[in-house]
Amino acid sequence: MKSLLSVLLALFVLTGCAGYQTLSAPANNLFLQSKFDEAALEYSKQVDGAGNARLLALLDAGLAWHYAGEYERSNRYFTAAEKLADKLEIVSVSSEAASLLATDYILKYGGDDFEKLLINTYMAFNYLLLDDLENAMVEIRRFNEKLAKYERRCDCEYGINPFTEYLSGILYEMDGKPDDAYIDYKKVYEVMPDFALLPNDLARLSGELNRGEDHDRWKSMFGVQPPKTGPRSGELVVVFECGLSPEKRQDQRVIAIPAYYPRYSVIQGARVIVDGKPIGNTHVLNDIEKIATEQLKDKMGRMLLKQGIATGGKIAAAETIRKKSNSDALGNLALLFFYATNEADTRSWLTLPGNMQIQRVTLPAGRHGVSLKLLDGSGRERETVDLGEVRIPANGKKFISYRSVY
Repeated sequence: MKSLLSVLLALFVLTGCAGYQTLSAPANNLFLQSKFDEAALEYSKQVDGAGNARLLALLDAGLAWHYAGEYERSNRYFTAAEKLADKLEIVSVSSEAASLLATDYILKYGGDDFEKLLINTYMAFNYLLLDDLENAMVEIRRFNEKLAKYERRCDCEYGINPFTEYLSGILYEMDGKPDDAYIDYKKVYEVMPDFALLPNDLARLSGELNRGEDHDRWKSMFGVQPPKTGPRSGELVVVFECGLSPEKRQDQRVIAIPAYYPRYSVIQGARVIVDGKPIGNTHVLNDIEKIATEQLKDKMGRMLLKQGIATGGKIAAAETIRKKSNSDALGNLALLFFYATNEADTRSWLTLPGNMQIQRVTLPAGRHGVSLKLLDGSGRERETVDLGEVRIPANGKKFISYRSVY
C-alpha cells in the first residue's frame, strides 16, 4: 500500500513542476517584441533548467539565434536539438507506463515529426546565409532521409515540404545541377500548382535543358516568357517568415487530447522594394499551421487509443488502492488525483512562424538597397522595414530573410 502511495506522490511532484511555458515567459515576451538577440540569450539560459522540455529550449534558442543573425550559433543549438530528438525517439517502457497513470508531461518532449524536419530546413538555410553551399546541401539530404524514415515508420505519406523542396531546387541550381533543380520544382508544382514563382522557374529551366516539349507546354500553360539574364546579373532571394505558428490546447472533451488553435497575425505578407521600386509581393510556400494540424490528425487514432488505455488503467489503479487500503476515502482521493492529471500534452515549438514566404528577382550585379512593406490581410501597408544594402553577385544568388511576429 505504501508503495502505491509513494508512486502517487512521485507522480504528483512530477506533474506539479513549473512548466517550460512559465520558465520561458521572459524570453517569449522578448521574442514577441522582435528583440531576437535578447530572447536568444534568455532561451539559451533555460536549456539546462528546462527538464523534460529541454528539446523545446534548444529549438527556441536555435530559432531566436537564427533571427538574430547568429547563424553559426543557431546551428550549434539545432545540432544539439537534433541529437536529443534522435535519442528521445526511443521512449523507455517505464516512463511510458508512468505517463499512463499521470500525464505525458512526465515524458521528455521528443518533438512532432514536422518540427524535427524543420531543424534540417533551418540548418540548411543558416548555411546558405553563411555562403556555405556544401553543408546546406548536406542538410537537405538529411531532411529527405529523415522524411523517408518517418514515412516508413508510420506507413503513411507525409508528402513534400514545399519550402524545403523549393529551397532544394535553388540549391541545385547554385550547385550547377539544373536537372535536379528542375525535378524539385516539378515536385513543388504537383502539390502547389498555383505557386506564383513556378511558371518562370519551370519555363526557364526547361529551356536551358533543351526540353522542347516541356518548354512549350509551360509557356503555353502559364503564358510566360522567361526573363533573359545577362552575364553581369544575379538574383536576390527574399525569405519572409510571417506570424506565429498555431498553439496546442486541450480539446474540450472529456478525454484529454490536444488540438491546434491558430494565433492571429495582423501582418499577412510583404512587398519587396529594391532601390525604391516595388519588385513584387512574397508568396506563401510553407503553411506551418496546416502542416501541424494535418500531422496531429494523423496521430489522433493512436492518441485516442492511449487515452482509452490510460483512463482504464487509472480507474483500475484507484480501485486497487481502495481495496488494499480498505478505505473508500483513499480510493476516491486516488481517483480524484488521476482525474486531475488527465490532461493533454500541449507542448509545441511556439516560436515557429505561421508560414514561410518567398520572392526572388533578377538584378544587375552590384549593391542595391532593399526594404519590405509589411502588408495586412487586406493588402494595406502597415510598416516599412529597411533591410539595408545588399551585394548581388554576378551569376550568383544573395539570400536575405526577415521575421514578422505580429
